[in-house]
Amino acid sequence: MSLYSSVARRRRESIFQINPNRPAKANFIITDLFTNIDEVTKKAFTSSASPSSLKIFLTSHHILNPTVLLALILLGLLTAVVSFFMDLAIQELQYLRLFFIQTSSEILNMGIWIIFCIVLCELAVFITSYLSKDAEGSGIPEMKAILSGVKLRNFMSYKTFFAKIIGVVFAIGGGLSIGREGPFVHISGIIATHISKIPIFSHIHSNLTLKNQFLAAAVAAGIASVFECPIGGVLYSIEVTSTYYIVSNMWRAAFCSIWCAIGIIWLREIGQMKVINSTDFPDVGLDLEIFSFIILGCLCGLLGALFINITSRLISLKEQNIYPMLYGRYRYTLLICIICAVVTFLTNYMRLNDMAVINDMFHSTFSEHGWDDYNLPFALLVFGICKFLLTSLSLSCHIPAGVLYPLLAAGAVFGRLFQQLASLVFTSDRHGVYAAVGAASLVSATTHTISVAVIVFEFTGQIHYFLPMIVSVLIAYTVSSSLTLSIYDAFLEIKGLPYLPSLKPAKLQAQCARDIMEYSYPQITISANLGDLVDAIEEASVFFSKIPVVDSEGNLLYDILVNSAKEYFISIYKERHSSFSPDTAGHLNNFLLYLEKKNKESMMGETFEEFLLAKENNEEVKKFLNISIDLKSEILNLDDSPFAINESTPLAKVHFLFIMLGLNQAYIIRKGALVGMISRESFTKSRNPA
Repeated sequence: MSLYSSVARRRRESIFQINPNRPAKANFIITDLFTNIDEVTKKAFTSSASPSSLKIFLTSHHILNPTVLLALILLGLLTAVVSFFMDLAIQELQYLRLFFIQTSSEILNMGIWIIFCIVLCELAVFITSYLSKDAEGSGIPEMKAILSGVKLRNFMSYKTFFAKIIGVVFAIGGGLSIGREGPFVHISGIIATHISKIPIFSHIHSNLTLKNQFLAAAVAAGIASVFECPIGGVLYSIEVTSTYYIVSNMWRAAFCSIWCAIGIIWLREIGQMKVINSTDFPDVGLDLEIFSFIILGCLCGLLGALFINITSRLISLKEQNIYPMLYGRYRYTLLICIICAVVTFLTNYMRLNDMAVINDMFHSTFSEHGWDDYNLPFALLVFGICKFLLTSLSLSCHIPAGVLYPLLAAGAVFGRLFQQLASLVFTSDRHGVYAAVGAASLVSATTHTISVAVIVFEFTGQIHYFLPMIVSVLIAYTVSSSLTLSIYDAFLEIKGLPYLPSLKPAKLQAQCARDIMEYSYPQITISANLGDLVDAIEEASVFFSKIPVVDSEGNLLYDILVNSAKEYFISIYKERHSSFSPDTAGHLNNFLLYLEKKNKESMMGETFEEFLLAKENNEEVKKFLNISIDLKSEILNLDDSPFAINESTPLAKVHFLFIMLGLNQAYIIRKGALVGMISRESFTKSRNPA
């Protein structure tokens, strides 16, 4: 054995060898520190500065880092406070609506009921339209996209925060059939974003892994604030936002959710707010009745798939604006408000909020709200159908809206209705169990989550009906997922966000990288000038985050972040701006502002057109753009190991790499030469070519 190979072998062994004389906590895996391959750079392990040991500890991933713990506690408690005051405002508006219809005339009462709904819901539409249209919808699909690497402009702004709060309070208080959990998740995410920008927590915002873990904790806190269920909130957040999850990061979400649950429970007790009451279901064993729950799971799976298709179709028609006279922002909301108000006014039980319906179904308190005034099965059927359709219609409006609470209410009603039919075959006193199982199964079928069962266990305070619950939920999940996407993934596709869809169509499994790669993409050569760099930045648009650098033969050598390229261009301009005439400096100043604020909507705007004219006709601009790029500049921060794959790589493997490495784009090569690029949007285009 040569001396060189012996030394190399010892070096390899020294890297992976575990020292028995040191604590096990000193050994870590790379995913404890990074969840995105772009973070794993030499700079991540080395630093030219020599910070103190305390500073290193306070900016580390250590589980006992007090700044991270404090940020998580603050996030949980602030989410609880905001959630409490939103719930309080919604509750008072619902009481006010009932107070106004106590006149002796039913016609007048109906008119007041309809006007109340129209005024509040139109205000919700106006506020979200005026402050921030990013507040519309659930917020969970967008959070899923953000956690997968997509950057959404203004989605975490203060304007969106206030628009979301006011919009959801007015919409639910006005009487639309929507939930609160999606908006609360979005609100919690905004709180997390701005907490991480506080100087003491700034290392969280600047570190992509910590930032994503903090946002994931915010999603869990948002769910926990609605249902007072910290464990279910953590599991649900993992299912709806993550394709894969680093288990060692779960403690942060659990820690934040527990503090959030403590805060919301304490505040609701002080405010004496109504909650879902704990249950006293009888014991459930393994007997023939389990087949009844299997059938219930199948039916809920079909209903969930139907709900997703109806809702997606309604939202798609609205987005495509096929009927302009109908789909105006205010006209459409007016129509839905009238439908919802008329239907919900007809009977006492139709006027109930979702929480009251769930309590009635779980505890069999039917006589109090007139469920059994005429015929109980008929009342359950009418409510279930109306709730199902009104929720679909409400979700298609231009307002902040969640989906869980209405579906829990509808599922509980369907569960009780199914129990009425099952009682013809099985003699059972498990009425409330059917309601709980139906509620969880319908939500599971719609959101494609199993953890909703844990949420129901937590707010009912019982778990001994685990067997029928898990059997029904799993079957509902299986049936629905075999027929359609989850409601959140359907929303992502409608909005055209570049997330990573599941490769369900069989034809995609037979494809390879060249079949979906982009043939038009930005690139520069090693001899490029500033003009070439500007063209590459513009071509990168919002879909590519990096620009490849190739040699004269097209071989891939390096890549540059688009943001670094912009910084480099701006730095060169600042060095030479004093030598430009006022007219040239004006053109370039406007273009620099355009570069810094450029987004999808402003692409190829007037500013860029003006710059193109100056580029052709202004000699000073021409001379400036002919300056060669210094690829050794620290500002450009060249990556000399860009991630590239062969054009014949199976698409399933490419998809797996994007998920596991957190990639935003990958280069496609043929014998070393760059022939294409794949971004996250490439997968969406492949799934939906239209």
